[in-house]
Amino acid sequence: MGLKALKQAGLEADLSTMVLIDEAGAHVRSTAALRVLSRCGAPFSLLYALILLPRPLRDLGYSCVAAVRYRLFGKDDGGSCRRMTKAMRARFLDQR
Repeated sequence: MGLKALKQAGLEADLSTMVLIDEAGAHVRSTAALRVLSRCGAPFSLLYALILLPRPLRDLGYSCVAAVRYRLFGKDDGGSCRRMTKAMRARFLDQR
């Protein structure tokens, strides 16, 4: 279903970057991240003001953060896996 949604949105099946498909269309990289943050409430939603920057500049910033995200936010060691609750499952597309 996820791959089908990408195809319907005119996007390639490349999952190496963030993709958001919402009521306003398909968004990738910095635009997708900022649209998600806009729904998270303050203080994160305030970052949506960065949408005023030109997309190439935003995407450069997005790439820089992506390159150092593990150093900034840490990395899961993979030693344990959280079980997905029904509430969490409703937020994901099933690819079957």
